[in-house]
Amino acid sequence: MISEAEQYHGIVLRQLILGAGRPLSIALVDSQGRRDCFRVDGGAFQVKYSTRRLSPWQFSFTVDQLHEIATLARSYRPVWLMLVCGIDGVVALSSHEFIQLVEGRPGGVLTIRVSRKRNEMYRVSGNTEDSTFTKSRGVGDFLSDLARPL
Repeated sequence: MISEAEQYHGIVLRQLILGAGRPLSIALVDSQGRRDCFRVDGGAFQVKYSTRRLSPWQFSFTVDQLHEIATLARSYRPVWLMLVCGIDGVVALSSHEFIQLVEGRPGGVLTIRVSRKRNEMYRVSGNTEDSTFTKSRGVGDFLSDLARPL
């Protein structure tokens, strides 16, 4: 039986492969045993998913997951988060955007909220109203960042 994690991770990997338009080197980066981080060429990303069908989608990050993102950032450029919003789509969030969304939140579990109205872009927010981004659907921003020279 195919697990939910395999299904949601597969969506991200498929979008990367189809969107790249060139061969990619993809590998698992498993530092915490969760098998949710992947290396693509010189960059890396962590996949989070929500099984909720409709907006809004919430994504929680534990201290261990934050540590995992920090570990990726020491070895790879760029580092992104791929937020799979149920059957609606994927939102690619750079590590810089992620830091802005969760900055100033003391310890514990951090939450990111993604919402989308029909025929509109995704709205990604963190722990304050000041930290909000409008994002398009898909992994294109990550692929563009990956192709950018260091």
